Amino acid sequence: HCDLKPSNVFLDDEMTAHLGDFGIARFLPVETSFIDVMGTIGYVAPEYGMGSEVSSYGDVYSFGILLLEMFTGLRPNNGMFKDDLNLPNLVKSALPARAEQILDVAFFQEIEEEETLYKKASSTCTQSSIILECLISICRIGVACSAELPDERMDINDVESRLRSIKMKLLKTPVYEEKQTINNLSFKDLYDATNGFSSANLIGAGNFGSVYNGTLFDGTTIAVKVFNLIRPGGARSFKSECKAAINIRHRNIVRVFTAVSGVDYQGARFKAVVYKFMPNGSLEEWLHGKDDTHWRLLNFDFLIKKKLDIAIDVARALKYLHCDCQPRIAHCNLKPSNVLLDDEMIGHVGDFSMARFLPDTDEQTRFIGKLNVRNFVKMALSQRVEEILNDFNLQEIEEDRTMCMHASSSSSTSTHVSIILECVNSICEIGVACSAERPRERMKLNDVESRLRLIRKKILETSVCPEDKKKKISMPLGRPLSARA
Repeated sequence: HCDLKPSNVFLDDEMTAHLGDFGIARFLPVETSFIDVMGTIGYVAPEYGMGSEVSSYGDVYSFGILLLEMFTGLRPNNGMFKDDLNLPNLVKSALPARAEQILDVAFFQEIEEEETLYKKASSTCTQSSIILECLISICRIGVACSAELPDERMDINDVESRLRSIKMKLLKTPVYEEKQTINNLSFKDLYDATNGFSSANLIGAGNFGSVYNGTLFDGTTIAVKVFNLIRPGGARSFKSECKAAINIRHRNIVRVFTAVSGVDYQGARFKAVVYKFMPNGSLEEWLHGKDDTHWRLLNFDFLIKKKLDIAIDVARALKYLHCDCQPRIAHCNLKPSNVLLDDEMIGHVGDFSMARFLPDTDEQTRFIGKLNVRNFVKMALSQRVEEILNDFNLQEIEEDRTMCMHASSSSSTSTHVSIILECVNSICEIGVACSAERPRERMKLNDVESRLRLIRKKILETSVCPEDKKKKISMPLGRPLSARA
């Protein structure tokens, strides 16, 4: 190329980079060894100024300078660079101890803002160090590419693989995990990922389509919802999912990676939405699935807490949709099968095929929005409280009471049981209040979430016996055969 610099790198509407301006490019190998004018000062390889022949190593040098400029914000032809001081030498001398002094300050501002937004204070220190480590690794690649001697520069194949590895490491940090997107997928990509939409990959079916799990070429596990366009409402459901996905960004809502619209191998219309895969399936499976043993692996305290955590997750998602999302959204189809669980059993609301945008008036927002809350709580109140506290739950309390007879007095155990029953009763009272017949009489989502949090705190402050606090509860995770998306 011989003239690689920022002004010759162009970005399309998806911010994908394209290299342009081949005005002084040369075919390799070059017939003449002497070059009188080549490239732009600051970006051109130093050997070209000494009459060396053109080679691919010259472009590698320019790429190294480009990379350093992107991550430091410093131009290589800045007036500060004189004599033996240039951009690569400056960066090399600063790594790693003084990296923060030469890196673009915008990176650290973004990290701080995102960590505040997602409130990940407990992992702030760890993820900041990982991000800084990634930035240092990028700068080292830039320095290695812009070495003075051509044969000391990195091979471009190694450059690409190293940068990809750094990107994968960066995307695993909480700050950037929320921003991951997968673009430019085709029917063929989804066909290959799901083994031809094989029945073995089928993990769910609904009124408007079927859901398949799959693995993309880069190893990313996905869930693909293929819409049934023959069925009335199928195309409209696809449109609703896409419109909602554009406006939604929340940790308790299933993330949509991308949408695909085109034709299949038979020339028929094809529409699909690609989601983040949820390895622990749906709440429906855990509540009423064929295998009713997974909850039994948890002790009673943990069972109550985990169900409460999922309820809080759903309340958070609804609060975001109704109050914080722009425009505000009514889900309109909230039920256990549309509450999906990730590998940490965190609840995510999914399936926006029936979602509707809410008008700006508060009256309509309250009426439509709270119908979702009513649907949610009614799924848990279809039985009496005595049945919610079923024989298994009561048996667990009795077993824990027996195990702890020598560790605590019967009065303290009895107190614990009464506290647990009181908490469950409070949860059911919230459910009843949310599912009142008249919309105006239903609880507000802000109050729902705060009340559930208080109940959760009360449960955490008590235990069946002192030894419970030392127990490590293991949960069955990653059930691929029954997972839902």
